[in-house]
Amino acid sequence: MPRQQLDQADVAAHDTETALVQAQERAAAAVQTAEASVSARRAALGIAQRGLENTTVRATHNGLVVGLTISTGEMVVPSQSLFTLINTDEWFAVANFRETDLSAIGPVIAQRSFQ
Repeated sequence: MPRQQLDQADVAAHDTETALVQAQERAAAAVQTAEASVSARRAALGIAQRGLENTTVRATHNGLVVGLTISTGEMVVPSQSLFTLINTDEWFAVANFRETDLSAIGPVIAQRSFQ
């Protein structure tokens, strides 16, 4: 075998090894990019789920909504007061009356019909 053919074979082998290393590096970079993309999308999903959870109104008691000042599709900021929730489980009345007026005041049983 002539020396020139041996040198050409060595160069071809070296080029092939270099191409293999470069292909492996590109494949590793592609895997890292895909993993980063999956992580970013999982984070975006978590943020979206949290945002959806924050759209639910939770109350500690039954109540009547009054003073609702928002309609469907409007944007609100976090902690913005949208309405007042009046507790319908218990009602209390506080008043100051003169003793001369107490004879006209008696117990009243109120019927509530809240929906």
